Amino acid sequence: MKLLTTIYNFTLQIENALMPKKCFGCNTNLIAGEKILCLKCYCKISANHVTNQKALEEISTNFPVSNFNIFMKFEHEAASQHLIHQLKYHDKIFIAKYLAKLWAEKLKKEEWIKDIDFIFPLPLHWIKKIKRGYNQSEILATELGKALNKPVVTKGCYRKKYTKSQAIHAKNRWTNMHKAFAVSNPSVFHNKHVLIVDDVITTGSSVFNCMEAICTAKPAAISVACLSSV
Repeated sequence: MKLLTTIYNFTLQIENALMPKKCFGCNTNLIAGEKILCLKCYCKISANHVTNQKALEEISTNFPVSNFNIFMKFEHEAASQHLIHQLKYHDKIFIAKYLAKLWAEKLKKEEWIKDIDFIFPLPLHWIKKIKRGYNQSEILATELGKALNKPVVTKGCYRKKYTKSQAIHAKNRWTNMHKAFAVSNPSVFHNKHVLIVDDVITTGSSVFNCMEAICTAKPAAISVACLSSV
């Protein structure tokens, strides 16, 4: 048995030497025990907790947010940007699952998370979902739901407007998202504490417009959680 274990470990060492796995944050070779991220990127992201105050103020102007949580700061040419881009545009769904588990550990420490009735991922327009093949916010929400033992609801509100890419000037984001969402079943949200989950928040226009639609159903409260913030 000891011999077989030795042979197996030796085989793994050869495999890693010939085809080393890369960190999705900085592209360095991963060593034994590291997964998805190297220790340096893992520590940076795990310790990175920010609040996009400007976006929060914009969102809260007409629709008070009960709680607002951001897992990591979106930094250009850094691990956070590389992770988001791999998840959003290169089908690396496992990155969402990995980050959601880290995120859930932080959310568990928040007292208000106990009051959430269900998690609602920011909807993606059906055409965009077909093109991409998935809604990254839905994957994040699903994994958070498992870790936090909270139900995930994906029906009741939909994105009715096919918007242009949000990689546009900040001034145009709000116009781009105006009236982009609609509630199809108000009873889903009525008198419930809803946690809206999104992947990246910049100006808050997407979340704001989604909240605007959900508020017509008179929810008890709305909280917002975003994986990353610019």
